[in-house]
Amino acid sequence: MKLLVSNIPPLKTEHQNFKSAFMSGLEKYDKISIASGYISVSSITEIQKIIQLNKKPKLDLIIGMHYFDGFTNPQYQAVKNLDSFLFEKELGRIYLAYVSMYHGKIYSFENSKNEPQETVIGSSNLSTITTDQRIYESDLLIVDKKINKDIKEFLESLKKKYCKPFSDIHNIKINEKNILLEEHY
Repeated sequence: MKLLVSNIPPLKTEHQNFKSAFMSGLEKYDKISIASGYISVSSITEIQKIIQLNKKPKLDLIIGMHYFDGFTNPQYQAVKNLDSFLFEKELGRIYLAYVSMYHGKIYSFENSKNEPQETVIGSSNLSTITTDQRIYESDLLIVDKKINKDIKEFLESLKKKYCKPFSDIHNIKINEKNILLEEHY
């Protein structure tokens, strides 16, 4: 197990950060399963670009909060485009949690035999791969085979019992304005 931290001054450390561990996993492995509360347009666009250029990794993405909070129109279009691309190329699916909100952040990498190899769990949102915001995040990179197998089983159960494929949900809420800023002055 390894600690991953943002390394924003004045708290610089020798530890790797989330973005470098995430990008390394995309290069090394053939599949990634992601469960994240929120997504950003830039992170969805970046993942699609990486998969198009490299023809890998396969991707299963669980989005945990947007079914309840709604998508902005650009978020919805980005997710719709990625879901169509993944489905057409047989490279994965996008799922929405619809039973209740899911706010975890799990990034599980598998080899070509569908064996989990590494998982990142922590506070880093998916949007971290495309932004340099000054938010200090901390995560754990897990390389233990048993724990990674347990995480894979959890993600499979989450997909089956908590989620529906994005393309199967027809009542997706689109927010015309950013509700996250309401009542904040």
